[in-house]
Amino acid sequence: MITNKKTLYLFGGIVVLGIIGIVAAKASGPGAPKPSSSNSTSTSATKSSQVTIRGVDAVLNFGVSSDQESDLRYAINKYASTLTAKPKLISIKNVAAAPYNSEDPNAHTAITFDLTLDSSKLKANFQYFTLTKGNLTLTDPSSGSIVFSSGDIDLSTGTS
Repeated sequence: MITNKKTLYLFGGIVVLGIIGIVAAKASGPGAPKPSSSNSTSTSATKSSQVTIRGVDAVLNFGVSSDQESDLRYAINKYASTLTAKPKLISIKNVAAAPYNSEDPNAHTAITFDLTLDSSKLKANFQYFTLTKGNLTLTDPSSGSIVFSSGDIDLSTGTS
């Protein structure tokens, strides 16, 4: 037979478990920030203004790490922010491995691709090294002149 005292304990236990469940759900729910090496404090303000880059995931098929992909996204958006007319559509196509000179001690693994910002087309070369660094160079295909060079970027350490 359940007494008032047992009912009170049972009800109290249910309330405590409910509160624990709510706290746990809020701590791990969909609104909670997820840790990532690309969420450094130096770039969090720029992330909200970045344009989506179509086709960027294709670089992962060439040995680019997720940290280096973040570096590439950052470099492309850094270039896009220098333009007078901010692009609404950025896309990467025709990703290919660049030749590697194993005899050069300063050589880095690299990929090349076509970068389109709205209707403007550029040739891109992305060198990636260590597990977290990258360097983007953009070239005008008609003149062959360099229009942008990011320098070494490593968002995992805040270097850009």
